Formats: sequence, C-alpha cells, structure tokens
Amino acid sequence: MRRLGRFLRRVRGDVRMGPLHICLYVVLLDACKGGSRPDLFVIDRDEVMEKAKIGSPGTYYRLMRDLSEGGYITYRSKCGPKGMMVGIVGK
Repeated sequence: MRRLGRFLRRVRGDVRMGPLHICLYVVLLDACKGGSRPDLFVIDRDEVMEKAKIGSPGTYYRLMRDLSEGGYITYRSKCGPKGMMVGIVGK
C-alpha cells in the first residue's frame, strides 16, 4: 500500500498520467506481489490488458512507455512471445 500511496501522490502533479495509467500501475502492483523478487517480475501482456481493461496493444505499449519515461516503472519487452520483465520503481 505504501507504493500505491507514493505513486498516487506523484501522479497527482504529473499531467501526463491519466486514469488508464493509474489502472495499469495498480494491476502491475498486484502482479508483483506473487513473485519471489517483487522489484522485478514477468507479466503476460494479454492478462494485464484484460485486468486493466485496455483493449488495444498499441494503447498498452504507450501506457507502459509513459510509465517508464515518467520514472514509475522499468520494463524490458520480449520475455517470451507476449511477456515483459517489469520493475516497480520505488521513489
């Protein structure tokens, strides 16, 4: 919950972040809870898109890029056909 609170305080002043960014971040936070390394984990694009209610891969990749460029996450695509390695940045 601390990470979510810090994230919400940060995005409040970030005009680039909208409701879909917040929803995607919450889904990523939920996904990281089950891994052995909560700072770095693999996600499945389709599963994350479904949970975050994102209908287009293009929108998904734009949101991921925006979150990364904003310093909220790190990610590396291509961990399998639809997988990505994601890290939640703790600031």
